[in-house]
Amino acid sequence: MTEEKGKKGLKGWLGDNKTVILVFIIIIILVLSVLMVWSLQVVPAGHKKVVVSAPNPDWIGKVIDEGWNFNLYYIACSIETVRYNKQTVAFTNLEVEEGLDIHGPVNVRTMDNLEVYVDFSITYHINAEDVGDLRVKYGDYKQTILVQVARSVPRDVASQFNALEMAGP
Repeated sequence: MTEEKGKKGLKGWLGDNKTVILVFIIIIILVLSVLMVWSLQVVPAGHKKVVVSAPNPDWIGKVIDEGWNFNLYYIACSIETVRYNKQTVAFTNLEVEEGLDIHGPVNVRTMDNLEVYVDFSITYHINAEDVGDLRVKYGDYKQTILVQVARSVPRDVASQFNALEMAGP
């Protein structure tokens, strides 16, 4: 009887262990699928993805263009999406269209020392080539650059006019 088992060879072993082999193949397929999903970066139109941290410092600031991008190294990286096409930021309490980034109105002091609330909006566009540098140097550029400038410029301008000159007769 032992001679028969020995003579079966690989075909006999495969026939006896079909479920073990099937489970092993399913596990391999699942692991490869998970690795593929983690390595895939889908970048929508009007956006770019920027590598903000990676084991290799040369990759920091690398920009991933629109479309489907696959690289196993993306698993080890921290990647953020940055929108670069035309955007509008509103500084108002009024109802505005959906999809706008809304901040409250800016309070300014006029030349006659009256407090006035100013509603305005800013429409801007980032150069696609500068997305990586902008994200790495300034982090959240909307808070560090855009909101700061948007709040300081109206204050500087309003301080040169009286309240009646700003509001009109």
